[in-house]
Amino acid sequence: MELVKNFKVEKILNQDQVAHSIVLLGTCPHTDGALNSGEEASGDRVQSILILKKTAFSQETVSQIAWDRIETIQSNDIYHILLGWLHSSRVDADVKIDLISPATATHIRKYSQQTLKVVSETPELYRSIVKPYIDSFPPERTSWVDNILSYKSEAEKILYEDDDWIIVPDFKWNLQDVETLYLQAITRRSDLKSLRDIRPTHLAMLKQIRRAAYSVVKRWGIEQGGLRLYVHYQPSYYHFHVHIVQVNYIGFSGTSIGQAHLLDDVISLLEVDGAQSPSIFERMTLTYTLGQLHGLYDSMTHASAQEEL
Repeated sequence: MELVKNFKVEKILNQDQVAHSIVLLGTCPHTDGALNSGEEASGDRVQSILILKKTAFSQETVSQIAWDRIETIQSNDIYHILLGWLHSSRVDADVKIDLISPATATHIRKYSQQTLKVVSETPELYRSIVKPYIDSFPPERTSWVDNILSYKSEAEKILYEDDDWIIVPDFKWNLQDVETLYLQAITRRSDLKSLRDIRPTHLAMLKQIRRAAYSVVKRWGIEQGGLRLYVHYQPSYYHFHVHIVQVNYIGFSGTSIGQAHLLDDVISLLEVDGAQSPSIFERMTLTYTLGQLHGLYDSMTHASAQEEL
């Protein structure tokens, strides 16, 4: 189409790192009927918007990757991040590659397409079903976390640390695009597995994580109110951590209602609840979604159904 061929870029209106799209403002040649909707014109050209989206991968696309030109970004235990090129002559990488090897059955379930269902976890169901499930995982499941905390891996990437926790870049961030900034604050305490283990005594730690997060991101020009800090339940791994994401980075499953709990809300609940015992997260019913291949799906969906009877 001639209009597209003659589009001249003026500026970028928007970029979506999740959808892999870009919206451009520019001009196209004036054509008959071009000004019937209030468009602005300059000479023989009219303002126009061009939206570009990367197409989905196919088996053919994968076969075109220049596997002899792969650049490793980082590796930690079984997790590896690389950059790949569809044509070895290109300057910029075309694909970001995440490799998990060896992958466990849990990994395979996590990354498989699956149907979701909402479940409500009462304190009783947590004690009878969820906690035994969490406790069943071998220590090797979080070896990569231990590697970070013991400085065996990614020591040079630690952005902040104290005696109780550290802040490091998340594997999902390419360390370049501020729009997709993604960090994690990870506790050094192995006894804190999830949100269920958080008590009023941890308030000071949570508030310090919030303060330190904003201190860290000043180097990228992010000001107060420019972050979304949240805790997952259920989390992807059972070692307490806080997600720290650039506030405009949205559209991916990790920010979904039913999984993400804002750190500000967690802090507020602890403050409102005071020193009561058991604490608020021991007494609350937590509602969230589970995929049909999740290890808790069968037992929790059955138990939730029974609770409704």
